[in-house]
Amino acid sequence: MIGLSGRCDHFSGKKSGTDRLGLAALCGLTEGDLRPLLVSMLQEEVEGCEFSISSFLIAEREGEPAAAVAGWVEGLPDKVPSMILKANLLAFTFPMESLVTLRSHGPTLTDLQIEREPHSLQVEYVHVDARHRGVGLAQQLIARHIERARTQEPPVKKGQVYLFSNNHPAKALYENWVSTLCAPLPRETR
Repeated sequence: MIGLSGRCDHFSGKKSGTDRLGLAALCGLTEGDLRPLLVSMLQEEVEGCEFSISSFLIAEREGEPAAAVAGWVEGLPDKVPSMILKANLLAFTFPMESLVTLRSHGPTLTDLQIEREPHSLQVEYVHVDARHRGVGLAQQLIARHIERARTQEPPVKKGQVYLFSNNHPAKALYENWVSTLCAPLPRETR
């Protein structure tokens, strides 16, 4: 069953195939310190960025969350860019000392800045519980995000995803996504 849920118990989608959580390291926090801050950000429900419960689709199997994927459409008309929304959420939620630590990493942050194309589907934070890998849950959730994005007016015609080159499972998923899910679909005209 694929559905929406606000429950998220894992950081794996944010670790990008590594053993470190980048945001915690950049802010001088432990993962334990970061968890309540992320929950607080999600509870603000700021649409149009990755730190919003409504950005996540959750797949459930056997009554438990099995996979999650965040997705949103960037830069819709009259909407604030996700980079600004995310910065405002961090400033509102994080303690000042963490923000000072974050600012001290200015050059690194500049290198990590992602140019997001307006009116494109953004896909991030893919996580599949190890017990449920290999059954296509992430691909189904991405497909659902694509379906939702295509209902926008005008319809979204491009998807963007960014990943580290050493994240081989994500690379394989996205290569499969491109070949099977992103083929142009005919639109009905009346």
